[in-house]
Amino acid sequence: MKNQSSLLRRMGVFTSVLIAFFALGQPAQSAAKATGARANPRVDLVTLGSGEKGREMPLVKFKHDQHTQALAKNGKSCQACHQTKTVNGQEQVVFSFKETENLAPSAKKEAFHASCIGCHTELAVAGKPTGPTEASCRSCHNGESGLVSSKESMRFDAMLHNRHIAAKTLQVAGAKDNCGTCHHTGFDAATGTFTVKRGTEEACLTCHLTPAQKARELAKNPEAADAFGPIAKRTPSNQASHAMCINCHLQVTAKNATANSGPAECAGCHDTKITQHYAPAQADIKALASMRLDRGQPDAVLMFPATTKKEDKQGGMLPVSFDHKLHEAAATDCRTCHHKQIAACSSCHTLEGTAKGGFVTLDKTMHSQTAARSCIGCHNQATEQPQCAGCHASLPKRMNENACGTCHAAPVGVASEKATPAALSALEKEERSRLAAATIQARNNRTVTMVAKSDIPETVTIGILSNEFEPSVLPHGKIVQTLTAKAGESKLANAFHTESTTLCQSCHHNSPASKTPPRCVSCHAVDPQKATSGVPALKAAYHLQCMTCHARMNQKPAETDCNGCHKPRVK
Repeated sequence: MKNQSSLLRRMGVFTSVLIAFFALGQPAQSAAKATGARANPRVDLVTLGSGEKGREMPLVKFKHDQHTQALAKNGKSCQACHQTKTVNGQEQVVFSFKETENLAPSAKKEAFHASCIGCHTELAVAGKPTGPTEASCRSCHNGESGLVSSKESMRFDAMLHNRHIAAKTLQVAGAKDNCGTCHHTGFDAATGTFTVKRGTEEACLTCHLTPAQKARELAKNPEAADAFGPIAKRTPSNQASHAMCINCHLQVTAKNATANSGPAECAGCHDTKITQHYAPAQADIKALASMRLDRGQPDAVLMFPATTKKEDKQGGMLPVSFDHKLHEAAATDCRTCHHKQIAACSSCHTLEGTAKGGFVTLDKTMHSQTAARSCIGCHNQATEQPQCAGCHASLPKRMNENACGTCHAAPVGVASEKATPAALSALEKEERSRLAAATIQARNNRTVTMVAKSDIPETVTIGILSNEFEPSVLPHGKIVQTLTAKAGESKLANAFHTESTTLCQSCHHNSPASKTPPRCVSCHAVDPQKATSGVPALKAAYHLQCMTCHARMNQKPAETDCNGCHKPRVK
């Protein structure tokens, strides 16, 4: 009881617990739509309503901080609005308005009024500052148009995840790590305990659907169920995350007031500058960034394309040696790729497409040019970084007909007669991982090459259009060396820039890769009137190519500095 009282007293000073959604309460708008009123953004804003039809009064915009601070000053805790229950032997606050979960809308309204107005009246009788009483309906139901929510969605990224993995305050007796503290496979309502099975961890949203997702599924089928059981019986994500995270933070603080327990106020997780609340010390960043979310996954794996039975007999496509460890570090979290469940892509996405996979075929899952979660789509996004964008901004977003073999290649050290999908898939899992790792290592040891320096002109004079300006002298050799050096810093470039002439293609596009590419004027007409549709005239081509590259890569001269490339002609 002592710990319980301590916990409840501490709860009174925190400002986020009501975020968890009074039954049928509606989320506050996230953007200011005020007309004639100045926007007043608040992180802690909760819009309250009973769900009653035909209401005459505006919904209440509840300022959570203001109320929890007032309660704390008057010696009251969160029990003024919330009840508690025992979970895993710990007393936890239930983040919904007390005893209203199963009430009809009209009864909910009366419960809100009785509690809120009753509290205000009690304080007024005691001569203490308080909120509006029964005769002041519009003080709460005022439709404050300028009052808007500035709450951001909580993003539990890899860095924050790793901080929890390393936290000594979360260690469980008998467990070798902290994973079971949060990740569970089920909940026994009768005993109030979680069931845990190490190595089966999923993202919270895999089981705990968002309120909107849960409503959609139950609207289609009230008896809807999936691998985790009946959807109707599962706590939605917002309530589950608040119950798990905030209660844990409070329990850690209750045991040790000086412990770094994590936030229990709205701004700690939902502020627009959220990272400032949990940014680790500079000395810890490198160690935290190098940690992995260990679920028994391999560092490297051979990914086999799904095939038809006929293709299986004929050999099919070679597997991809996939660097899982590298991609973990590059991704925000596991859901970056495993967006529904941590399983093979082919478990949802098939050759033909299924309802389970949203009818997105396996081919599109891997090769879509624009989808952020596809392999190629993600790589295309990476080329938008400054060191890559100078070249890639001008290149068409399309698959090179020779690109398949860059990924789908025989593993290093495997004889050609054994480098078939059938033979490789028959190997033991550990052997497939070893082959993938060896192939990845060989790929990483490869460096971006360029054409022999003797074949690269040091300068190129562009004078065919010179009139008001002197011919431009392009420092060709310096440009090639700069691009090669920048590409060499990228593992992605090292993997895909497989030929010495690959970089040449960034400027000498739409022509075969060669040490002696054709001149620009071969395709781009000098006279704009004679330019082919879809192909800019020569002057426009030069400016688009050069200026775009300089702008994207932050190179000098600036794209607005004409004299940086063109010396005015002396008349």
